[in-house]
Amino acid sequence: MARTLPQKDAPFTLHGRPGSGNAYKPALFMALAGIPFTAKFVAADMQRTPEFLKLSPFGQVPVLQHGDLALVQSPVILKYLAQASGKFGPADPIEALELDEWLCFEQDLLFPGIGIVRFMTKLMQPPGDPAIVAWLRLRGERALGTLERHLAQRRFVLGDRCTVADIALYGYGRLAEEAGYDMAAWPRTAAWRRSIEAMPGWKPPQDLIPAK
Repeated sequence: MARTLPQKDAPFTLHGRPGSGNAYKPALFMALAGIPFTAKFVAADMQRTPEFLKLSPFGQVPVLQHGDLALVQSPVILKYLAQASGKFGPADPIEALELDEWLCFEQDLLFPGIGIVRFMTKLMQPPGDPAIVAWLRLRGERALGTLERHLAQRRFVLGDRCTVADIALYGYGRLAEEAGYDMAAWPRTAAWRRSIEAMPGWKPPQDLIPAK
């Protein structure tokens, strides 16, 4: 059955868990944008249940429900929230293309280099293959280096205001130390993270998606 867009005043429900950086991204967007939402905790072993697979055919968090519409994959959800709210989106068609470039960069380099390294070294038991971790760490260093150079003359990724690009990159960028990176090597990126954390509405993931 074809999906249809809901009424603008339809309620938002986010399915996820605080340990998922991808689930934190839309939660943070809504917190910064002042959009009320209901958070529903989804443990890892719940993702393959028939009930959850009806919402997310990929069996992954996050899932955003807006009325009867259910969306998956954090880049898609973030772009939808920007369209629905009129906040943190691109200012023009060129900026929209630039935003998409950074969303692809985040999934290709920053998420594997930080998110997966953190998982393999801190959460996996036993820890992951050191050779694979080393290869992924090179991607993380490359991602942080790219972001550091890009932020040399701007406060946020696309200029002087926070956009979806910043929220997407922050989701796992905030965890760099937990993946073993010393952020003293990337001071502009560390300052950029602080700029996001100073914004009204910012909260850590456990406050936005309580584990219950």
